[in-house]
Amino acid sequence: MNKFIYTAFDGDDMLYIDMMRDFVVQHGFVPLNPEHAFGYYVTTTMHSNSKKEVMRDCFALSNMCDEFWVFTNHKITKRNKLNLLSEGVLAEMIMWCRKCSADISKDPKIKIINIKEMISYLQKSDASKKKNELKEMDICSTSLSTVLEKNMFEELNQFVEKSEMIRKAVFINIEDKNYKYIDWVRIEAYKNDLIPIVPQCIIPRPVFELNGKSKKYQKIVDDLIGRTNEIWTIVESRKEKTKDGNGSVKLLKELGLPKFQDIDEWAITTKEKLENLNSLNK
Repeated sequence: MNKFIYTAFDGDDMLYIDMMRDFVVQHGFVPLNPEHAFGYYVTTTMHSNSKKEVMRDCFALSNMCDEFWVFTNHKITKRNKLNLLSEGVLAEMIMWCRKCSADISKDPKIKIINIKEMISYLQKSDASKKKNELKEMDICSTSLSTVLEKNMFEELNQFVEKSEMIRKAVFINIEDKNYKYIDWVRIEAYKNDLIPIVPQCIIPRPVFELNGKSKKYQKIVDDLIGRTNEIWTIVESRKEKTKDGNGSVKLLKELGLPKFQDIDEWAITTKEKLENLNSLNK
């Protein structure tokens, strides 16, 4: 069974999320990152600019994971330095501690990765790389989680208490050629109060191929499907055959794509217009 890692980060450090993904993959694990999964703009606008609702998506994604890693530019070596982390990361940590107390399969020892040290690791040649010892903080022990929740961050604790209901996740089965339409699919998921799990977004095959993990990729996808609640297969027409009968089938032309909504305005040539009309009639 593959181990899935939630990669928490301050939004100010979004520039480094692809490197975070590589770092986790090179350590032999599978990274799940909220920005890769949801897209900052799409998730924010679909939740009417409510940060609290966006955080509920993050909580749902972390709930699918086995470990919780924090990537930061701060030197976090002691618990009295936790206030240097962003409110979003701290809220995620509080929720993780709560989930660990109810699920023994989750690792309560949160790993803290300094971004500069991560970059230094990734710059090393393959021959010189070793699995470095990742710093762990036992944030979720009873005493420390009490400090985190009650004493230091009471308002965050109150928010997390109100967010215990975890959204369900839908696995999006879409061909690579239609990946360009993924934001319309994500929007449809949000309309159904689901978090979209898209392998091309969150664990793209090329990342695993470049890191020598291509043989494990299909098993990783299968394991990811097993952590979701339902499956949507996205197709261009009902005539297309799906790999199996699991889940729902969604037609691209029903998701509000402009090429199907206003064909005259979207198509540049008559050929393209006819192709789009033909798709509508399938």
